[in-house]
Parts: sequence; structure tokens; C-alpha cells
Amino acid sequence: MTMTRCFHSFLTKSYKQQFQSRTFGTYVHDKGDEYKLTNTHRESKRDGVQQHAKRDHRKKQNPRERDKNNHQNTLQKIKNSDEGDEYKITNAKKKENRQDVIDRKKQNLRDHRNTLKKIKNSKALKDLLFFLRKPKVEFRPSHISTCWNKASYFLRNERQMINNNPKIFLPLINHTIAVIKEFNARSLAITAHGIAKISSQTRLRVGRTLWNNLIEEAVKIEILEARDSSNMLWAFAKANQSAPELFNSMAPKIISKLDTFNSQDLANTVWAYARLGHEATDLFEAASLMTINKIETFTPQAMANTVWAYATLGYEDPDLFEAVSAIAINRLDAFTPQNISNTVWAYATLGHEATDLFAAISARAINKLDTFNSQAITNTVWAYATLGHDAPDLFEAISATAINKLDKFSSQDMANTVWAYATLGRDNPDLCEAVVSKIITELEQCNEQDIVNILWSLAVMNANTETVGPIFAHLSAQYQAERIILSEEKMHRLYQASLWFSTEHGENCLLPEDLREKCFLAFTSKENTVSHLKKDVVRTFQSLGYSVNEDVICSKTGYSIDAVIILEDGEVAVEVDGPSHFIGRKPTGKTILKHRQLRKLGDRPLLVVPDWEWNQMSDGQKNGRKTSEQHMQEKEEYLQKALVSQQTK
Repeated sequence: MTMTRCFHSFLTKSYKQQFQSRTFGTYVHDKGDEYKLTNTHRESKRDGVQQHAKRDHRKKQNPRERDKNNHQNTLQKIKNSDEGDEYKITNAKKKENRQDVIDRKKQNLRDHRNTLKKIKNSKALKDLLFFLRKPKVEFRPSHISTCWNKASYFLRNERQMINNNPKIFLPLINHTIAVIKEFNARSLAITAHGIAKISSQTRLRVGRTLWNNLIEEAVKIEILEARDSSNMLWAFAKANQSAPELFNSMAPKIISKLDTFNSQDLANTVWAYARLGHEATDLFEAASLMTINKIETFTPQAMANTVWAYATLGYEDPDLFEAVSAIAINRLDAFTPQNISNTVWAYATLGHEATDLFAAISARAINKLDTFNSQAITNTVWAYATLGHDAPDLFEAISATAINKLDKFSSQDMANTVWAYATLGRDNPDLCEAVVSKIITELEQCNEQDIVNILWSLAVMNANTETVGPIFAHLSAQYQAERIILSEEKMHRLYQASLWFSTEHGENCLLPEDLREKCFLAFTSKENTVSHLKKDVVRTFQSLGYSVNEDVICSKTGYSIDAVIILEDGEVAVEVDGPSHFIGRKPTGKTILKHRQLRKLGDRPLLVVPDWEWNQMSDGQKNGRKTSEQHMQEKEEYLQKALVSQQTK
């Protein structure tokens, strides 16, 4: 029984082993005790799964990364093959060459930085220019532009040295020309800016060749940053170098990027175009809108330069000027004398009235007059006179300052200053005397326009004629020598001055007879304008029963009289003066001169009808307080009283 059970157990075990061997693997006998089951089927299945996973991973892999892995696998195969040694040698050489390139680049970068550092650390202009003479130093565009920029900083202390020897810049000029074709936009702008800054304040002249090279390279650049473009244009304008091609090409580029321009960029750009007289209507229209939007960020100088630019090119832009006025009026304490004079000059040139701004400037400028130079004084008084803005306190203070600084005034400055006082009807004997004394010593340098303006101004202010004779004599000599040509406007004013000098004051007329005849014809040939006010006054006189002759020439003075009233015992000259004859209710200098000479030299008494008195009577009818009959009666009474008053004088 026991043997039977043992045999059965043996058979069962044997069959089990065979079954397991066929199904799962093979038992490997090791040393008769231990058996290891090697599951070949399971391992092969697992290997297949892994291969499929790798294949799927390669499909999902980035193409660039997959190519890199394939390249690495290929390299690994080559290294493991017989060609591995040759590959290793070649690869080592490539690595060595790459390292050499990297080292050279690093060395070049160090050299570049060291060169820049030496340029920036230069303590004097001589050190900077001496460094440029070193033969082994390779100068790049950034080095050249930095040199020009650095040299401009030495102007304050070394201007005299540059004036004495401007050729010291030759090495820098030569280096610039040599590498200028490699310049980028920034290097071009910095270089041009530095050259302009130096040449505008010294005797340095780099030559038109360099400027032409700058133009040629700048035109090629399509994209310019705001600061680079504004600095480039500013440089050409500052150095007074005409560049129509550059300015034409820059305008559309600037318009496309105008929103990136800050206040200084905008101001410098329009200033540059105006400085060279280069018109760019589209650019100025676009710049105006951008300036209005950013006006609160503008400095006093930027505001002054902007309005100056628009006035210089004659671009009227009321919205822009109103925006500037609104901001400037609250920042006048920060305005320099030049800012003030340029601003008022611009408003006057375009005839843009800004009463509040001019009133505020007159109050502030009085405290700064000691810092005003001759041009600032002249531009300021000229602007006030041109716009008819009377500022008694300012003009009183300016006269004293002008007399003290008269040795710095040119003949044009003196002429414009006395013209301003005369135009506003402000007598100033001390100023007149000082101007006459100085102008007599400088007659050879004076042009005919300045001389005529001075004589006319003296006539308006009825100045002392004792010392004026040499001025008339010089003008006569210049005319007889055919060195001057007088326009009709000049002869018109010269006639009034001659009338004052010889007829009013009995001085010997020094003008040649043919010149006097030409002046008289120019004076009397001027056409008169017929105003509604004049017609209304004439109709009223006629309604009173008077005979009226219009536009009568005074035989003794040559003046055209608006109307002559025929009375039983004589005639009365009538002048009907509209708004242009007054500043407020004060007659202008031109009106004062005419009235004085008609009263003193004319053959009839003079009656003046101011527009503001006549219009006061018309206001009642417009408001409905008076009927037309009452209005006519009031006007008739006004004229009747005026005639009676005139006859009793």
C-alpha cells in the first residue's frame, strides 16, 4: 500500500513537471538541489511590450529631439566601430577650433570694452584725441560715436583750444569716415549730434563730405527709434547743414512712429524742420495732435521751441497755441528769457492773440530783465507792439535795461526796439537819445531798412532833431551812390520822417529832390479803404445838411483825409478811426503821427471820430432801448457838438 502510494506520488510529480515545463518554462537543475524557473515566454512578452512603448514614444517625440537622439545613437555606433579612433581625432580638432573661436570672441569683447572704458574715462580732450592715434587699436562704430559724444562734453573748458587748433579732430574725422558704412542708427545719431554740438560752438568744420556720408547712411535705415531720429534731425539743423533728401525721407517714418515720441523728441523734430526752413505739412499736422495730447509733459523750452517752429514756417494752428498758452501761463517762473522771447515772438508772428498769457508774461518778465540779452529784449517788445498789447510797466522797465545794455545791440535790435515803442505810442526821450548817439557811430554797418525804421520811430515820438541830421545825410549819400534800393513802404515812412524833420521842426531837408518826389508819390498813391463806420459818419453829416467831400488829399502834408465838411466859414477835416487805430482806447503810434502832422501842418482843423465812441450810440439801438429815429438823432447831436467844439478851439 505504501509502495503503491509512493509510486503514484512519483508519477503525479513527474507529470506536473512536464506540464509546467511545457506551459510556463523549464526547470534548470543546479547542483542537484536548486531549480530556477526561467519564464522565457513571460520575458519575451515583456520585451515586446517595451519595444512597442519605445516606438510609441519616438512617434510622440519632438522632431528636433528625435533627430538629436538618432544623431547620438549614430555617433555611438561609430565610436564602437573601427572608425571610432578617426572620429575621435576629427571631433577633437573641431572642439579645438570651436574653442579658438570662442576665445577670440571673448578677447574681442574684452578689447571692445577696454577701448570704450578708456574713451569714457578720458579726463581731457587731448587724452581722448591722443588715444585715437594708437595704431594697434581697432575702432568700431560704437567707439567713434562715443568719442564724438565725449568730446562734446569737453566744450565748456576747452572751447578755446578747439578754436585755436580745430585740426586736432582730423584723426577722429578720418576714423569716422573709414567705418561709417558700419554704423547703425544709434551710432549715426550720436555721431551727428556730437559733431553738431561742437561745430556750432567752435570753429571746427568737419567738411561737407562727412555730412554727406551721414546723410547717405541715414537714408538707408528703415527703422529709427524716436530719440535717434530727433537727434539726427536736430544735429543737421544745429550745424546749419541742408539735407533735403534726409528730411524728406524721415518725415513719413516719423509720422508712423509719432506715438513713441516724447515731448523733447517732438519739440526737437519740428524745431529742426523750421530751423532749416524745410516744409513738412503732414508731419506738422500729425505732430500738432500729438503735442496737444502730451502738452502737460512739455518743458518750457519744448513749448517755446514748438510754437517758434510753427510760426517760423507759417503754420497756423490755433488749437496748439491755445493748448500751449493754457499750460505755459502756470509755469512762467520756469521760463528762461529766451523761452519768453521766443514764445511771444511766435504768437505775434502768426497774429495769435493771447491776452492772458501776455499779461502774465509782462508781470513775470519785469523781475528777470537783468538776464535778458539784446535779442530777447528786442523780440519781446516787438511782439507786444505787433499784437498791440500795451504793457506800460514792462516797457518802462525795459527802456532802462535797454539803455544799459545798448552796447550789445545790433542796428536791427535798436531799430526794432524803438519801432515797438513808437508803434504803441510810448514816448521815451532817453531811449531815443541813446539810440541816436549809438547809431550815428555805426551808420556804415546799418542797412536802409533799419535806418528808415529808426527815423520813422523818432518822428512818431517827436524826438529831438538836433542830432538826427547825420542819419538823413548818410541815407542820402547811400541813395545817390546807388547802394540802396527803397521799397514803397520804406519811402512811405521816410516821407513821414522827412515831414517831421524838415517841416515840423524847420530843419534843412537833406534828402535829394528826386528822392523826395518818389517818397511823396509813394505816400499819396496808397489806396484808401472804405469802412462801414466811415460811410455811416458821412451819411450822418449829410443828414445834417452839410456838403461832404471824401478821401481828400491834404495839399500841405500829402495825407489822405477821410472826409472834409464844407462849412459857411471854412472847412473841417474829419478822420474816422476804426479799431486798428487804437490799442484799447489809446491811439497807435501811426495814428498819433498822422493826427499831429495834420493838426500842425494841415490847412484845416481836424475832427476825429473814434469807433468806440460811435459804436456806443449804436449799442442802444441793438439792445432795443432806442428807435432808429432816436439813434439817428443821437448821432447827429454827437457830430454837431463835435463841430462846435472844434470851431471854438
